[in-house]
Amino acid sequence: MAAATIGAVDETPTARLDIEHTDSPAGLALAGDIDSHTAPALAEALAGAAADSDLVVDVAAVGFIDSSGLRVLVEENQRFEAAGSVLSLANPSDAVRRLVEITGLTDTINLRG
Repeated sequence: MAAATIGAVDETPTARLDIEHTDSPAGLALAGDIDSHTAPALAEALAGAAADSDLVVDVAAVGFIDSSGLRVLVEENQRFEAAGSVLSLANPSDAVRRLVEITGLTDTINLRG
C-alpha cells in the first residue's frame, strides 16, 4: 500500500498524531493520540478531503482520543452527510470504539470493522 505522510504534529513529547494519505481504500490512516494538541491537524486533514465522495479513515493505530478529537469527527461527519457522502472510521481501536460508544454516537459515526 502506497502512503504519503501529509501531516504530523508533535506538540509535546506525549502528544503525537501521524496522518497519512492511503491509496487503498481511498482515505487516511491515523496513528497516535488525538487530543487538544493534535485535533487541529486532524481537522485540517479532513477539511482538505472532498466531501462529494466517501472517505475511509483507518483509526486502528489511534491509542487515545478525547472530546476534542471526537468533536472534529462529528463535525466532519456532518459535512460529509450534508454532501450526501459517508465518513467511515475503519478498524477502530479500543480507545476510539469506547469513546464513540460511551458518548452514544454509534448511530452518528460510522464504525467499520
